[in-house]
Amino acid sequence: MSAHKRRNVTGVRRRLPAFVLVLVVAALCIAGVIYEGAEVTQVNVNDGGIWVTNKSKQLVGHLDYEARILDGALRTEATNFDVGQAGETVTVSDLGSLTVAPVNVTQVALGSPTVLPAGSSAMQGGDVLGVLNAADGTLWTTSAASPSPSSLADSAALASNMGASAFVTGEDGSVYSLSNSGTLTTVKHSGSVDETKTTQLNGISDDARLSLTVVGDQVVALDSASNTLFLPGNKTIDLGTAGIEADAVLQQAGPKDDSVLMATATSLVAIPLTGGQPVITPAAEGSPSGIPAAPVRHDGCAYGAWSGSGAYVRSCKDPASNEQMVVDTLVSAREVVFRTNRKAIVLNDVAEGNVWLPDSNMVLMDNWDEVENQLEESEEEQDSPELTN
Repeated sequence: MSAHKRRNVTGVRRRLPAFVLVLVVAALCIAGVIYEGAEVTQVNVNDGGIWVTNKSKQLVGHLDYEARILDGALRTEATNFDVGQAGETVTVSDLGSLTVAPVNVTQVALGSPTVLPAGSSAMQGGDVLGVLNAADGTLWTTSAASPSPSSLADSAALASNMGASAFVTGEDGSVYSLSNSGTLTTVKHSGSVDETKTTQLNGISDDARLSLTVVGDQVVALDSASNTLFLPGNKTIDLGTAGIEADAVLQQAGPKDDSVLMATATSLVAIPLTGGQPVITPAAEGSPSGIPAAPVRHDGCAYGAWSGSGAYVRSCKDPASNEQMVVDTLVSAREVVFRTNRKAIVLNDVAEGNVWLPDSNMVLMDNWDEVENQLEESEEEQDSPELTN
């Protein structure tokens, strides 16, 4: 691929079957809108899609969840990147150059990147990006749909000089950061104003290795150094005493519930927010050891997955929907991440791009080569416009 092609970040949608294409073109002609070279869709319509990544190909893909096929992709020059999503609001973060860019979901293309403050990282929740410098605790927020450099200036910081910190952005766009000094900063977006407050958590040591999640609006922190969980109301649990292995992973930010999820090398754990007895679900029969993905709670079920062992667990409020299996293709996965958007949930090996459908017997989706070929064709057409005139 030429350097010119690589500089142009472009996207392509999979070509539709002929009879469907006729109907689509007719409808678009009636509306008086035809965009050549990319599928045109209605904004804010639930197309059932979800966005996934493939670092090996430097691609961000759109999965048609109902059709079970990747139908579009955009290329990024980054080698280490991630995608955030909430409905039609989608962002791509370049973790190397420290930039974030919105995605034009209609044209399957990246918007203009915004440079993040030095040493910081971004996390999307709803239509908000939380941005934190974990070393010194400086915290910002900005719009996910249109990140603003001015809202990321030093003078716009909502918290600063808090020391080493962890953070999380909730599904509703609220942002939380917790410093090793025990200061919890909460930022809630109200109209055009960010409302910020601080509270104090007891018992966190200066050398804590913190991670943070939020269940609805209830913040939970894990100190991996001491294997201690910090629950709402200044409650703490010694996880070792509770029979929970060290090096557990907290759940992704999720909806309101009465417990928080964790995954160890061998089990999925639900711990009541009130501090009651943990519910431990083995990852698989015989408790094989694996590398856990951060678990998620989605549509009434808790999900866990492990590379190495290939284990997969779904534990639901309706026990009839529970599922436990070992997935052969998951054993060799390198970096698995659950992704959710609207009603859709997938498990994505972000290193190699594999996508499993947890609610469809963990069927594996992998048509990246087809989508990449169509993307290259689109790039060649843009490099040679005279061929399309």
